[in-house]
Amino acid sequence: MHKINIRQDLPVLKTADTLYDAINIIEDVELNALPVLSKDTHTLVGVVSADDLQRYADTLTTPSSQTLASLVFAPPLALRENSHPLEAVKLFRATRFDLVPVVGNNSTYLGAVTRHDSDTSLIEVFGLTTDGILMEVEVQSTQFRLSDFVRLLEQNNAQLLSIALKAIPSDGEDDSFILITLNLHAPDAYRLQRTLERYGYAVTYNSHNGESLIDDSSIKAQEFIRYLEV
Repeated sequence: MHKINIRQDLPVLKTADTLYDAINIIEDVELNALPVLSKDTHTLVGVVSADDLQRYADTLTTPSSQTLASLVFAPPLALRENSHPLEAVKLFRATRFDLVPVVGNNSTYLGAVTRHDSDTSLIEVFGLTTDGILMEVEVQSTQFRLSDFVRLLEQNNAQLLSIALKAIPSDGEDDSFILITLNLHAPDAYRLQRTLERYGYAVTYNSHNGESLIDDSSIKAQEFIRYLEV
């Protein structure tokens, strides 16, 4: 199972920290926010940015003596330690912060996942660290069967590294479409594209388009011969 990369080397804030100390700590790291923990139990209280703290300090007459305990934090978004990396991707879409805390039982703080590490994990999950061919294919949803699609890939000796499916609703009366994004190895990307198109798949992107290992005229000649044999 892919696991989230839990960072335990990042500084944290405590509710006993003053506003200005907290601002300085955040500004010393390459992140726009840090988690806030309770002083005694080390449980997660919230996540705060330096900008948020500065705006709050500007409303006070004596901000230098105020601590983070005077703030009311919104319930923080957090991950469990056994969360899949894609769960982190979902949470980062819902937050402006550069990190998401990771908690155990009773909201005990275990570390954090940074946005950068989450992006790296996403690349690894979908096999983008390998030198594969990227393809994007559209097909009507009523015509799509995953088993048939994989069979066409196998016929072209393609090795599937990752696949992502997205439903595209139709504005009219026609069927909706399925957008298929592929990362794969194939001995001939051009030949694979032609096979998919013959079976009703519209190839909208092929990162190796035109880089055929078989000459196009040879393919056409072979298809013509097969046609005559029929």
